[in-house]
Amino acid sequence: LADPGAQDDIDELRELLRAWRDAKASAWKAAIRWIVRGALALLLVGIAMRLGLGHLVS
Repeated sequence: LADPGAQDDIDELRELLRAWRDAKASAWKAAIRWIVRGALALLLVGIAMRLGLGHLVS
């Protein structure tokens, strides 16, 4: 940490860490969105089956 370029290296590491955290948060949000969409699709299929519209589903 004593050389002249150390601050630049630390700044770059901080930027990489920030990018990693942003990517991780984005991946979690995308996964949650897919889970919610799947649950809603299953709910719609269930409603269609209840209403006797099963022939439209299959």
